[in-house]
Order: sequence, then structure tokens, then C-alpha cells
Amino acid sequence: MMRMLLIASLATLSACTAAASPPALAGAEPQIAAPAAQIAASEALPAAIEPQPVVAASYAERALPDVRCDVRAIRTSHGVRLEAVAMSDDGAFGEYEFVITKRDRGGSSDIMQGGEYDLSNGASQSLGSAEVSLERGGGYEARLVLRDDDGVACAAETSR
Repeated sequence: MMRMLLIASLATLSACTAAASPPALAGAEPQIAAPAAQIAASEALPAAIEPQPVVAASYAERALPDVRCDVRAIRTSHGVRLEAVAMSDDGAFGEYEFVITKRDRGGSSDIMQGGEYDLSNGASQSLGSAEVSLERGGGYEARLVLRDDDGVACAAETSR
């Protein structure tokens, strides 16, 4: 009885395994097992393996869009207006981050702006601006970073 149960279990396991196997290719005969000598011969490596040349483009060789950026400081009656500007001759797109830190006797404060930029050929775009008041002894730092799919495309900063 035990022997019949074992045979029935193996038959069921075999049927489940066959059902779960991927279908054979059209016109190909399924192979159940190959002799060990055939497997060893088919897996043998060629006597000499030719090294393949590695081709890598250096950073200078990549075709990158010509992206330029600038942080402009324009004096106003209350202090200074800081403007983030991006320019491109070839067209470019990505994301930008514009951070202004103002320092004075009371401490420091940050203004953060960001978003997407999309420059058409030969375009210039104002990405953001903020006006900060300046007291005696006060100052600021402003940093603009443009990123594209390849990383940092441009960075600019100004301070006083």
C-alpha cells in the first residue's frame, strides 16, 4: 500500500513539473536528458578567447548641450534683487535649484526655489528671483544649480 502511494505521489509530482515547464519550441523535439559526455562537450570553452576592445567615451567627447547659468544681483532701493537665469544655444531641459541665504545681526534665513527649466534653441529664461533687504554688516549668498539627465549641467553663485 505504501509503495502504491509513493508511486502515485511521484506520478503526480512528475505531471505537475511537466505542466509547469515552458512549452517546447515549434518543430523542436523535447529532450529529457543528455549524456554527461554531451553536456561536457557542449559547455567546453574555446581554446583561446579573444579579448574584446572596450570603448568608452570620455566626458569631453560626449555631446552635451551648451548650457550657461548666472545669478544676477540688481541693486534696489531696499537692498538687492537676486535673479537666476539660464541660457542655451542648443536647447536643454532639466531641473533647477536656487538658494539664497541672507545673513545679518539677527541671524540668517534661507529662500529656496526650484522647478523645471526648458530652454529652446538660443533661449534665455529667468528661473526665479527674490529681493532681500540689506542692513549694515549684512550679506547674502546665492547659488543656482541646473541638473539634467547626466548630472549637474551648470552652477553659478554670487555673494556679498
